[in-house]
Amino acid sequence: MQLSSLFDYQKILASQENTVNLMVRFRAPELPADNKRPPLRLVAVLDHSGSMSGEKYAAVQATMNRLVDNLTAEDELAMVFFSSSNTPTKFFQMNSAGKAAAKQAIDMPRSMGGTALIPAMETTVGLIRDLKDKQGTVTRVFLLTDGQPDSEHGLVEGVGQFPHFIGLSCFGYGDSWNEQLLTDMATRGNGSCYYIADTKVINRVFATELGGMLTVYARDIKFDIRLPEGTDFDKLLNDYEPEVDEAQRCVVNVGDLHFEEDRNIILRLKTSPASGFSRDIARDVAVSATYTNLADGQESSATATGTLEWVLQSPDRKANQMVAEEVAVLEAASAAQEAKKLAAKGEWKKAQGLVSRHISVLQSVGGAYATSFANVMEDQVLGALTQDFDSSGAGAKGITATAAFAMRSKSGVVGAGASAQALYQATATDAVKKVVDDFEEDKDDKKKK
Repeated sequence: MQLSSLFDYQKILASQENTVNLMVRFRAPELPADNKRPPLRLVAVLDHSGSMSGEKYAAVQATMNRLVDNLTAEDELAMVFFSSSNTPTKFFQMNSAGKAAAKQAIDMPRSMGGTALIPAMETTVGLIRDLKDKQGTVTRVFLLTDGQPDSEHGLVEGVGQFPHFIGLSCFGYGDSWNEQLLTDMATRGNGSCYYIADTKVINRVFATELGGMLTVYARDIKFDIRLPEGTDFDKLLNDYEPEVDEAQRCVVNVGDLHFEEDRNIILRLKTSPASGFSRDIARDVAVSATYTNLADGQESSATATGTLEWVLQSPDRKANQMVAEEVAVLEAASAAQEAKKLAAKGEWKKAQGLVSRHISVLQSVGGAYATSFANVMEDQVLGALTQDFDSSGAGAKGITATAAFAMRSKSGVVGAGASAQALYQATATDAVKKVVDDFEEDKDDKKKK
């Protein structure tokens, strides 16, 4: 893994306070041609409450059956079906017999009731609590629900009971799911939170998550930064929880990295005025990272050094393009969340103006990611900020998913629509796209080939 660090402005004026953005970049290698993809252990927690009846649940069943078809004999799948009560299955080995048994469980008619998520997650913890960390195996829980749970007390904290090597991703279906809860659960589980607008995109969303799991290169990435004298940590622009000590050492856990993925984390720093300088000075920022290489299961590390220069004369203020683009996207994602709050209070013009300003910034910065995100902001966010906006409606979910996508470092997709497709094309790795294409291809077409 390559680790690097870049400042948007490497030279700062020594006589004044300054704000600078430091980008820590993780770059994984290309997927080897002979790469043996990791075995998967999956637990699907599937809502079959009353609101999921009919076409919705039929689409979930079809996608789960397609998932089974795409797994191999080395993979395992367990399921927890829940409504007012829950029904777990054992782990099925995905050989021919296991696939048949899993499909029988998926297709079984189920009575529709409430949304008792707490017991379902307790059952899930029971399924995974005693699992061992198999070298090279990816273990993931994914939760799909379309509604508000009967109670949400302790659900986010419950994710903390998962063994450290097991992640959680959440899928919100339709327009009534509890977006804050699912986003918080996925964040706690180092996973993604997806917005499934309707049955048309469910295969794409599940396939993208599957593609990520099948192309994991490094797991449990943690990095720390030691800031030099005269520099203070201000905030992290991404949606991770930094730990900062009194010595200005910042530690961040950023989860997994996939083959061919670039993961960019932005830290905002403040510098104090420096006096008594008779010449320009430079100070290093030390960055180190530890991770598990999934290919061999070994603990690995990487280091990088960034240099910040205090100068006596006013420096050139042209920002580094790569850092500026990432900062613009993350700030736009944060603005989308703020705009949603304003709209919920009826402050439409203020919300629309905030989003429009950030769209303009994205367009002026340029680059494939910023341009694609500007299009998504215009379609998913600005388009939702109308007089018909409802804080519990589909427009609100689009805003939440748009922001979560960017702030979790391009992890996941953003619901339906042409702009989401453009963002997927601009940011998904070729390795993930290959898995998605294979997943979406009809079985009959595969047989013809």
